[in-house]
Amino acid sequence: FDRVQVLLQWSASLLILWIGVRRWIAVSNISFLEISRSAYFGSMALAVFVIFEFIMANTTGKYLSDIFPFSIDEFPQADVFISGIARPRGFSAEAGFTSMAFEVLIPLSLPYLERSRNIERLIYGGMCLISVVLLYSTTFFFAAALSVILLQMIRLNYKKMTAILVVGLILAYIVAVNSDFFFSASGYKIFEFFDALNYSRAEGSRQEALAAAFSLLRDHPFGIGWGTVLQEAKTVGSPIDQMIGGTGLISLWMELAVATGVLGLIAFGTLVWKLLLGLARSERREAHCCFLALAMLTIHHIGVYEVWFPMFWFILGLSQLVQQADQVNRQRQALSEA
Repeated sequence: FDRVQVLLQWSASLLILWIGVRRWIAVSNISFLEISRSAYFGSMALAVFVIFEFIMANTTGKYLSDIFPFSIDEFPQADVFISGIARPRGFSAEAGFTSMAFEVLIPLSLPYLERSRNIERLIYGGMCLISVVLLYSTTFFFAAALSVILLQMIRLNYKKMTAILVVGLILAYIVAVNSDFFFSASGYKIFEFFDALNYSRAEGSRQEALAAAFSLLRDHPFGIGWGTVLQEAKTVGSPIDQMIGGTGLISLWMELAVATGVLGLIAFGTLVWKLLLGLARSERREAHCCFLALAMLTIHHIGVYEVWFPMFWFILGLSQLVQQADQVNRQRQALSEA
């Protein structure tokens, strides 16, 4: 049953959240500005709830999950980013998951914001900034910075932006090493990948998952089949269970690689990369917004599995439609100039 359940999760994600939603957007003739407006109000509403939960959690000890029964699971105690101050998590089990919603909503809101009044932009920017700071997802800030730099690298000057990226990484490393706050809040997540002496492959750790993924991919270069990794991880006594202790591979890309093999990973990775290149090289603002959202979620899913999250599949389908529209416009322009 577990194997069938996980296979259905992947199938639903691909067929409904990606292909189905993409088809619905295409036939409904909904404009990008309407999507942008929905993203604006969606991110504003989410920001209000995050800020409300932060206040509530630090005054009453209650979270949104205690008021709205949006899951049958009992969530663990939310992390803190400063000693004694509770960290909100929004409508999800972890703060980082809620940050992923902002990763798609904020970039898509930009076209609508361009047509808004200055006071609306100020309120929106303030609310979203406060929310993402309170959520304090390290990957969110890293993915946002890297996505902006990649967009500029592709469009403008590779050498200049590469230098900025290298300097930025060096500065981030120096800050993480010399700041107890940043190290306890973020740095350990990075160091556990590289420092085998101080960060052992404890059950459920990212280091353990990364090691298990490479081991499985080496032993099964053509994959072990769809929907099997997470299921096998929950099967006591199976080889995978002994390797990853029932946690899964903690990464959409790792799970995809082990399920479909090297060829499957290369094929899907090529699709996403070509799409990102096309969006970045476009002159349309909508394409750049989609690039930022898709790039941020692509990076974030390196450390997050949750295939049933709709954000990645939605922006993947929307980006394809935007790229197709851009190609049609270029062809029409070429014909008119001929």
